Amino acid sequence: MRKPKGTEVDGFSPNGKNYGGPAESEEHKKLKEWVAARPHDVGLRKSFGKGDLESSLLSGDTVDVLFSDGNDFVTVEVKSCRSNDEDFRRGIYQCVKYRKVKEAEHFPNKVNVQAVLVTERELNSELKARARLLKVRFKCVSVNKK
Repeated sequence: MRKPKGTEVDGFSPNGKNYGGPAESEEHKKLKEWVAARPHDVGLRKSFGKGDLESSLLSGDTVDVLFSDGNDFVTVEVKSCRSNDEDFRRGIYQCVKYRKVKEAEHFPNKVNVQAVLVTERELNSELKARARLLKVRFKCVSVNKK
């Protein structure tokens, strides 16, 4: 399977390996910080409070923003105005992976973990349908003006 090409720049992994791009774009960073500070604006309960940026999972993955209210978790992947449909598709699958890994981290205890993809452009109909099937919520916001 070939690696899809996209335009979002995610930067480096926690172990310092470069997975295809230079440092994180300013747009991605700004969107991530905006989401972390505004859980209610992306559809979360106010009880979640401010999110944690670049939260590490035991799989070695890094979640853009992680929210927790002590009982429930929400993993958020952000895709800025630089992203294209391939980035959005990848983001949907990142959300699925992060949700399952976070659940596994708490096993055998059962925890409620939701996944949200936040974009700055609407998903196309095929991606919306795929996200719904995979139980990934999605929200479009305007943070970086193009």
